[in-house]
Amino acid sequence: MNKHKNRSEKALFSIVVLLLSVISKAQIDTNPIDYNNKTEVVIHYEMGVSALASKISSVRVIDARYDTNALGYYSAAGFTNYKSTWPKIYCIDSSLATNIGIAKWVSNYLQLRYATSSNGSLLVVLKKFWISPDAAPILYDNNKLGQPLEGWDAGIISKLEFYLQKENAFYPLFRLDSIFTFKDKLPDSASKFIKAALKNSLNKLYDIDFDEVIAKRRKLSLNDILISNIGKFELPILKSVTFKKGIFKNFEEFKNNSPSIIDYELREGKFGDLLYAKDGKNEHPERNAWGFCDGINLFINSGDKYSKLLRQQNTFYFDGIKSVKKQIKHDLLYTSLLNLATNTGRKKSSFKVVKKYYQIDMETGEVY
Repeated sequence: MNKHKNRSEKALFSIVVLLLSVISKAQIDTNPIDYNNKTEVVIHYEMGVSALASKISSVRVIDARYDTNALGYYSAAGFTNYKSTWPKIYCIDSSLATNIGIAKWVSNYLQLRYATSSNGSLLVVLKKFWISPDAAPILYDNNKLGQPLEGWDAGIISKLEFYLQKENAFYPLFRLDSIFTFKDKLPDSASKFIKAALKNSLNKLYDIDFDEVIAKRRKLSLNDILISNIGKFELPILKSVTFKKGIFKNFEEFKNNSPSIIDYELREGKFGDLLYAKDGKNEHPERNAWGFCDGINLFINSGDKYSKLLRQQNTFYFDGIKSVKKQIKHDLLYTSLLNLATNTGRKKSSFKVVKKYYQIDMETGEVY
């Protein structure tokens, strides 16, 4: 029984891969996102358990993300139909920059309306803040992770740093590097995701002895903080006017604009696209290549297809393959009303590629 099942699964996998090669281009040409096409996330003001006005006088937020325009990519139809559901970007307030919108919400949450200027100030640095329909695999009760097709929870991927400012000195308080997942669906629950990430981090402030922080923590200047964040943008791939042709074996080669294989050929096959490295008359497949450059455009390996990368501020995004959905429908030429009522009779299968927009984390090479 298991042998027959395994053979069936292998046969189905081969069919899916074959269909992928038929319905996908050798290189997926990413459709550019219109960053003026926005869906606004309204995060209503609320107050924390108690005021911190006796300790903090004001809040400042620095947006140090690679792309400060978007809080995530959103499409109602799961990016399967670009013409009718063109992807939008999440924003907190279309009239405000992200850092200003978050600063206002944090100030209200900490109840700083009656704060005095003699208190210290709070500096928040946004390093990552991303709303995603598949933030992390579902973790079931039996500790098994969800499957790639549908086993994902929506949530927000966040990385924030908090500093206490006293006069011209800044003292590190803590860092939040977490993924918050929920069973709620996007886009309606996007505001809930944002508030959960902010409240989880801000609540840590109530347990901190600020005097002890000033006495024991290393003192930094604002310039120290700015330089450490600006420095991460100093990557050759972001600074280069032209891109070097060749295969990038890994992310390190990509971000350094330094492909290790210059002579190559891209071939489209029934099991996906494959890059062949050439050395004179010899050649071999680079099955685990991160991506490649054709001398003009950059491409990333996504589901064994190579998707075109598009630059947005200090990062890149692309239109990649998320999954392949199998649909089973009645063959209407051989189906009666009784077949429809009893779900019997001849049926036919079809496969649809589900695509999604991804952004690259330029520190790690991960995509989200």
